Amino acid sequence: MSASFDSYKIFYHVGKYKNITHAATALFLSQSTVSRSIQSLESELGCKLFDRTQHGVAFTMEGETLYTYIAKACEHIFIGEEKVMKMQRLAQGGLRIGVSELIFDKFVLPVLEDYHRDFPSVQLDIISCGFKSYSSVLSALMSGDIDIACTVSTSMDNIGIGSVDITPLSSYEDVLLAGNKFSELKGRTHYLHELASYPFASIVGDSPSASYLDKLFLAHGVSVSPDFKVDSIKMFNSIVKRCQCLAVVPMLFLEEFEGLGSLFEVKLKEPLPVHNVSIITSRTAPQSTAREAFVKQLRRYAKLKDSDAQSLNKWR
Repeated sequence: MSASFDSYKIFYHVGKYKNITHAATALFLSQSTVSRSIQSLESELGCKLFDRTQHGVAFTMEGETLYTYIAKACEHIFIGEEKVMKMQRLAQGGLRIGVSELIFDKFVLPVLEDYHRDFPSVQLDIISCGFKSYSSVLSALMSGDIDIACTVSTSMDNIGIGSVDITPLSSYEDVLLAGNKFSELKGRTHYLHELASYPFASIVGDSPSASYLDKLFLAHGVSVSPDFKVDSIKMFNSIVKRCQCLAVVPMLFLEEFEGLGSLFEVKLKEPLPVHNVSIITSRTAPQSTAREAFVKQLRRYAKLKDSDAQSLNKWR
């Protein structure tokens, strides 16, 4: 059998309209091209498929039998083509986004607003990663639970390579804040081990023992037991302000403490780790136009965000 799909496509349209002229118009072909294609298919199959009538054509018994099968195949193909084209135009599709709470408000939320306005038919599933470790977020991506991860990593994390693409967006430092009741810490620079006995507030990760603060002190050979452990940015900020305990605060949130006279920065001799804000996608996952468009918007917004970063340093 050497008949091509184009031949069956023409046969389908002639059978659908029962008219060669209408089929030619729908296919943007000449009537003679359609007629020759039908004649060629009849010759290939060794039977007549249509009889001419006063108003067009009518199926022969063989033609009607063939049409019942060809119609199903063509319609499925056309539906598939239409869906792919719509996905390419972002007219439909879906995207599962895993987001670290640390960067959701500052980076992801403004992009979600713009993205949904531009592509309202794309369903967005926003999955909070809370304060899960970088490795946990990476596992969720590789297992297919999310399509894209927007997360934070430091030099203390094991950065995966090979199976993922990592797109850097931005970076930020931390600041150690303390309340005025610890005024003895003002005016000089301290080692971390000198502060281990002070009350701390900490944001927890996968478990209370795996918090960023614990890792930070352990990296300098010191064990610390925070007095307050919370899993919410809002609660963390409130505790730091009200209880005036020591806390390592991301520079992303410094503006929320700006002008609050009861807090000051504690200068440290050891540099605090730099946090890298990144987009992570799996190389083994199918390509998605919806995903690529979201990544582009995140990158564009991150550039604008970085241009505003200098304003945060004024508070210091």
